[in-house]
Amino acid sequence: MGEKMATGEMKANSRQREQWEAALEEFLRPWRRKREVIGALVTGSRVQGTNTPNSDIDVHIILKSGITWRERGNCRVAGFLVEYFCNPVEQYEEYRKKDVAAFTRCDARMFARGRIIFDTDGTLGRIQRSSRRELRKSFRKLSKAEIETGKYFLWDGLDDLRELSAKKTRFYAHAHHLLLNRALETYRRYLGAEVSPPAKLERYFRDPIFRANYGIKEFGDKQFVRLFQASVQQQSFSSISKLLQHVFRRMGGFEIDGWRFRSATSVLPVKSKPRRPQKRGGRR
Repeated sequence: MGEKMATGEMKANSRQREQWEAALEEFLRPWRRKREVIGALVTGSRVQGTNTPNSDIDVHIILKSGITWRERGNCRVAGFLVEYFCNPVEQYEEYRKKDVAAFTRCDARMFARGRIIFDTDGTLGRIQRSSRRELRKSFRKLSKAEIETGKYFLWDGLDDLRELSAKKTRFYAHAHHLLLNRALETYRRYLGAEVSPPAKLERYFRDPIFRANYGIKEFGDKQFVRLFQASVQQQSFSSISKLLQHVFRRMGGFEIDGWRFRSATSVLPVKSKPRRPQKRGGRR
């Protein structure tokens, strides 16, 4: 009985795959005829096998170097929603640089793990290979200023949340989840870790197959993951306080009494003009 169900499910998945691939080819037909288009790559949950029935089809269209326009959009083809991103080569390089600055490799991962549909001159293949090399690199270490200010803003958010909790305001839950997000973002950067976006965060934390499909490493602090998930569920001040105390300890400790941090200013000082010496005496 179980084998029959598994076989039926495989056939259904295969049939749906054929359907969305046909829809993608129909969408790409007019793009293939454009002289400035040199390649296309499909990525996302459809390629990784993590899709749901409502998942869209994500496709990147590559334009020749030197093109000065870009486009993104959505359209339905044969019942499937296609989300497309159309950019020249230089724009994709810029996106990857911005990703690294934000401690993520979103674009590099899409190209590294995507499937090339067509590649007229080999450019897309070169982008894919460089993206795979990018995924093997580590993020930079945070500076002392980033670490100290990161901890301070977490403490400040917790202090505000304590007041909201005492007042029992209905907006407590909103502030609670905003602080949870800041805690995750601050701590993951400190660890040099990459995580999934909010809609897929639970699967990232709990499902090793999901992480393997996307090539994302398991989060490096299991106790943080347990405390984080508990705070998401409980939405209590005590749960998020425990989480942040754990983060403070792992990031070198934090005590607000006496806390101070001095750093260089972000602007150059204005130099005053030298005063001209006054002439003594007057006209004769």
